[in-house]
Amino acid sequence: MDESTLRNYFRKAIGVAPGASRKELKLCRDKRAQRWRSMLAAPGSEQTAEGQEAAKLAEQRLAITNTAYDCLSNADKFREFQAKLAAGEAELPDLDSLLSSLDSEHKPVAPRVLAKRQAQLQEKMERIVTLVTESVQKAGHDEALKLTQGKLPDADQFYDAVYKAAVTAGNKTSAEEIASLNNGKIELDETFKSDLDSLVIDQSEIIAHKEYDRLEDRAAMSAPTPAMPRFVALTLTLIIMGLVVSVCFYGATSSPTPNVAPAVPTPAAQNPADVSGRATEMAPAPVPGIANSVFNRSTFGPPSSPTAITPPVVPVPVQPAVTPVPADGAAPVATSPVNTAPGPAPAVSAAEANQAELTGAAAPAGPAPDARVAVAAGLVANAGNAGMAGLPASDTKPGAKAYRTALDAGMKGAFADSVNGFRQAYAEGHLGEALYNEGVILGVQGRYDEALAAYNKLLSDHPAFAQALYNRALTHQLLALAAWNAKKVPQWRSNLNQALASYDLALKADPRLSQGYFNRGIVHYQLGQKDEAYSDFARADSLLPKFMPAAAYNRDVVGLALKKGNAAPAQPAPACPLGPVGPAGPP
Repeated sequence: MDESTLRNYFRKAIGVAPGASRKELKLCRDKRAQRWRSMLAAPGSEQTAEGQEAAKLAEQRLAITNTAYDCLSNADKFREFQAKLAAGEAELPDLDSLLSSLDSEHKPVAPRVLAKRQAQLQEKMERIVTLVTESVQKAGHDEALKLTQGKLPDADQFYDAVYKAAVTAGNKTSAEEIASLNNGKIELDETFKSDLDSLVIDQSEIIAHKEYDRLEDRAAMSAPTPAMPRFVALTLTLIIMGLVVSVCFYGATSSPTPNVAPAVPTPAAQNPADVSGRATEMAPAPVPGIANSVFNRSTFGPPSSPTAITPPVVPVPVQPAVTPVPADGAAPVATSPVNTAPGPAPAVSAAEANQAELTGAAAPAGPAPDARVAVAAGLVANAGNAGMAGLPASDTKPGAKAYRTALDAGMKGAFADSVNGFRQAYAEGHLGEALYNEGVILGVQGRYDEALAAYNKLLSDHPAFAQALYNRALTHQLLALAAWNAKKVPQWRSNLNQALASYDLALKADPRLSQGYFNRGIVHYQLGQKDEAYSDFARADSLLPKFMPAAAYNRDVVGLALKKGNAAPAQPAPACPLGPVGPAGPP
């Protein structure tokens, strides 16, 4: 064995790097020797054959450790041992077997690296939740559409079939996504898998009930009207004919009167057109769900945060214009002229954020539109809530630990603990993201007045927080729907006007918030402002044409009512859009 190979052997035997000093050699020798002595002196080890073998191996390890130290620290001893080795008077044991029982020395993972891994895992979990929810909703809707072609099915059998199809699709997507993570050697805890199973069941029930309600509405509206008895019909006909003859006789015998221009009927007095072409189908009320609020972190829209509320530098959009209808009859293309000079989007002040609530609530009342228009029948329902804010960048700042605990509780569905935790985080560190997440959780629970209070408190300090303005507007839309169902038209109109004012501010803070244009279009439509609704849907479609098919669908539905030459939208109707992505966590 040459000198270089022998020296490398000795260095590995005592665990020292090349070029080590005499002091480093001694420290490494002592550390390694202490390890072998602990094995040598194990009490009772000499009483068994295995113990005797272990003690013998420990003695051999101790001897080679001392020899390695002597040879590396003394050149004469090194040459002497090398000569014995060449003459066959000494031998070296296998190094791998000698060092096999040493514990591997791993450096602890840095906190920043660990946080990054956890964030990546959280993102993958949220993606699974979003995919599972989408697959459940699509499968349930497709099954309902298939079953209602032609003759209407039995209601109970219809519900069971839709529920079964939704559960099957959700479980399949869940298994595929979990398997793909396992192939990437990413393990998910059993709690998340259990929550995923519960999510599939909950979302399947929601879509089954929703389609069941639509089936009942369709059956009720398609029920035949009972025929009028012949005697009653004949009597009414004679009465009407008599009245007509009397009016004609009076007009012929009375003095002529000056001509008066006929009164032009107001839009409210006109019968609204059936914009959907589906007179037997009512649009379902938007159901706030866990996938569209707490877990949702989609790719729609840029994130914002109260810690960095300056909007991105984007061109300032103006009112969209519509090009003429092409010769081939295709739907008109919505264009959005913009100011070509780049500059920051206009900021939103605290006074504007507060005034939006007051002005909307005190807006003048007007005539209520037709019921189908008031609930936006025929249109795809609202985009969901903006998602929750992310993890804090550091746990050392006040309120950060309480915030992280509350976020974890919200992800697991422990909403009461989550709300209390976010309130504690805000009290300790005045974290605006904590107020925002509190509003999201309260909205998921249906506690809309409390959610509005949280958003208003946040916007008084951070008025340009686009996601908070968006969620406040959506909350008013849900309150408007409840007011309409309770036949409280003034409250219905007030909440819609407040929603409209908040959507205006959200789009002022973030002009590329496509879900804001989409939801504002529904508000305009419910208020009878169909031209504004058409422009908003066209704008939303131009921002995200591939990811928001519902915007193009609603644009074409409204375009048919306005006789803009739009083609009939394709069937079935697409699913509701996802809400905007949540903002970043506290810094």
